[in-house]
Amino acid sequence: MKTIMIVGAGRSQIPLIKAAKKEKYHTVVCDTNPLAPGVSIADEFLPVSTKDRNGLLTAAKSRHIDGIVANSEYAMCDVAYIVNQLGLVGNPENAVATLSSKTGFRSLQKKEGLFAPEFLDDASLEQVLTDKGLLSYPIIIKPDQSSGTRSVATITDSYDQDAIREAINVARTVSRNGKAIAEKLIPMPTRTVIEGEIFLHNGEILWDGLFHTVRSQNIPMIPMTYVFPLHEEEGRVHRIKESLTKAFRSAGIVHGEYNIEMYFTMDDEPFLIELNPRQGGNDLPQYVQESCGIDMTRLLVTTAMGDDDYWNCLQHGQKNNNNIIHHMLYPHIDGIFSGLVINDFISSHILRTQINPVIGDKIEKAHDGSFDIGYVDLNFDDTEEQMYAAMRIEDLIQIDIG
Repeated sequence: MKTIMIVGAGRSQIPLIKAAKKEKYHTVVCDTNPLAPGVSIADEFLPVSTKDRNGLLTAAKSRHIDGIVANSEYAMCDVAYIVNQLGLVGNPENAVATLSSKTGFRSLQKKEGLFAPEFLDDASLEQVLTDKGLLSYPIIIKPDQSSGTRSVATITDSYDQDAIREAINVARTVSRNGKAIAEKLIPMPTRTVIEGEIFLHNGEILWDGLFHTVRSQNIPMIPMTYVFPLHEEEGRVHRIKESLTKAFRSAGIVHGEYNIEMYFTMDDEPFLIELNPRQGGNDLPQYVQESCGIDMTRLLVTTAMGDDDYWNCLQHGQKNNNNIIHHMLYPHIDGIFSGLVINDFISSHILRTQINPVIGDKIEKAHDGSFDIGYVDLNFDDTEEQMYAAMRIEDLIQIDIG
């Protein structure tokens, strides 16, 4: 029996564990928390920190693993290190490190002629306070290594030094490497972002996981409504694929699943916001599967183990084409949760709902992607009807707050 190591046993690793067990692999999970939800479903638990690369490498050698996967950004460089030490399927460590750092990724974009905003790395951030004309305002200050829009601040006034200094300090505190980055805010022509779960294997790219994300009218930094599959005209799709291909190849990425975000600027330039070296949150691989039929998690687990049967099958199989919406619920004010108000126009399209608070609970205004109170999933036969609903969904599905 082949053995797979999964770094972490938290909620985001559970799909990996389940997929590996379905393939009849022996599953070894590493975590410091013996009560983590993935521990009880794995075959073996090792009390090794997910941030201890030498401990992980020792554990991998002791279990003679055939492959290793993870689903947290902070673990991806260590996974690449172990892959290269043991000759397993994966990426060079420096390739993953480039995508894991916002500064590293912006530098790659500039070097390769891909569109990118003007930016300052952590060593240059004090100049933002002393040189008011160094960047065009508004600017964004964010952690160099983090995810989920956490601690991202938009600064509109170059003379608001207190806000700038606080944003830099907060971003450095949150960032895994203690660094921040400042960059010019690139306006979005619409609230719609192109996102995707993109899979690479042996340098070849699988494009079926592309989709739209509609940002909230009230909190535009937060991805809110995921629309599957991507509906774009052919010329734009070609430019999307061209930009992503160049970025992946320039970084040296040859394998794995990547959550991508991008949009076209006011000047119609394809702007890659980031390429995250992990599966997307909010169960996005599940919705890709519901839309096109491709099980991204199975693909990630099997190819990491050197098993290409499913990958090869996808090269010739027919894909599904279901119009799915996955709408995250974000409160716009503090208050008492009183339920959902759903317009009759979309009530018949609802697939499922999940609401975390109960009526009467206190809920907080959303400040980042961790403040959701649940979701509503919908299915449409008609593409135009789907996009109409997606662009007006905050009116069609309202959080009743007392």
